[in-house]
Amino acid sequence: MNLQFWKSKAPAGRTTTRTTFRRAQTIDPWQREVISRLSGAIEVRGSLDLYDLMREVSPVLDVAIIKLVQLIGDFRLDAMGNTRAQEVLEATKKQVRVGWVDSSFNSFITQLADSAIAKGFGIGELVPDSLLKGVDRLKVARANEFRFMVDGDGKLSLGQMDRYGFKPVEMADQSLIYYLAFDLRDGHPQGVSLLNSLPAVVKTIMRIQHAIDSTAWRVGDPTFLILQMAGDGQNGDDLKADLGAKAADLQEAMLTRKAGGLMDLGFGYAPNGKLEVKVLGGDAELPDLTVPTKITMEQIVARTGLPPFMFGLSWSTTERMAKEQSDMLTSEVWTRRSRLDPIIERVFTTALVLNGLNGVKWQHEWDPVNLQDDEKTARARLQNATAQEKEINARIALLDAGLITADAFVEYLVVNGIESEESVKAAGGVEAIAKNYQDAKGTRIAVMLSRAE
Repeated sequence: MNLQFWKSKAPAGRTTTRTTFRRAQTIDPWQREVISRLSGAIEVRGSLDLYDLMREVSPVLDVAIIKLVQLIGDFRLDAMGNTRAQEVLEATKKQVRVGWVDSSFNSFITQLADSAIAKGFGIGELVPDSLLKGVDRLKVARANEFRFMVDGDGKLSLGQMDRYGFKPVEMADQSLIYYLAFDLRDGHPQGVSLLNSLPAVVKTIMRIQHAIDSTAWRVGDPTFLILQMAGDGQNGDDLKADLGAKAADLQEAMLTRKAGGLMDLGFGYAPNGKLEVKVLGGDAELPDLTVPTKITMEQIVARTGLPPFMFGLSWSTTERMAKEQSDMLTSEVWTRRSRLDPIIERVFTTALVLNGLNGVKWQHEWDPVNLQDDEKTARARLQNATAQEKEINARIALLDAGLITADAFVEYLVVNGIESEESVKAAGGVEAIAKNYQDAKGTRIAVMLSRAE
């Protein structure tokens, strides 16, 4: 509420104190609670508008979200030999409209996952065509405009804020709405955004960037200070006029240099006077911001779970740490894929039903998660196979010398996944398979290893 006060003349002899009233830019917490209760909605966790701003001012966060979405990868569709169903599945995946100008189901998944990571949840909708003969398009909504509604029976549904932004209006057909959240906590229907714990970190980064920007301005566009002491025959007015002329000439010279030109200056002063031109703040020692910047960036890297090199950061790390981080990131990718599986199944099953193919069996299969390039992966596999071959040869030598038993040799093969209990039985037992390996020294071991894989 804005209150207006009439101004009146202060009584004589009384001191008038001016008080400034500041209006809050956001709704007070108690007002949010009242609005939520009146509208029957569950308030969203965190400020989604703030998350948009954080992503806009921090390129590192923007890159992190984009890369996390890209790591989800692609999948293949299989209609189990049904040619007509396979055509419908492939056409829906490649050609379905997304919004009004985009196309392909991958774009729909990308936008939905992007919203779920950045805002905590994403909302999409399938729109059938007017004749109910296929899918007209898929839509991804802006999460900021939605709330979770609870009716009198405790049923949860999604509602979109009305045109005034006061209360949510329940959406008509919830069966065609797709909801995605990757990080659900405490029973709250909204997922937790990746940016939830980073506002203070981003604020620190902005402060550091502002300091760097100020430093660049100080060095690249310095302020000059002219110090002049009056000489013989000069009064205050003469000195003031002389300083003004010198400052104007210096400013003109700087503007000329900025425009790419050259200009020489010549200053004079009265006898027994003194003239000195300095750079304002030029002798100040600027702090090194490398350490605080790295410490702050480490908070973002830790929250995203991505290795530093994916941000272009050259931080040293050991191979073992990199492998462990790769394994954790791969596990996280598969977790996000499992959240997307129900949406994929619902969309393509609906597409089959609309095309008159109700009850057709089909499945989808995700592509392998690959965090390294093919050359490094092939080199690592070759090195592992070479090391494994040497270990097998060493144990065969021990077996030939009678230093270990056939049971111990085969146990090593089974424990390391080179052979299985079924393959041992199929070969005729422990003694038989041990003899096979003894006979298969040298190059034949590689063939047996490839057969086991």
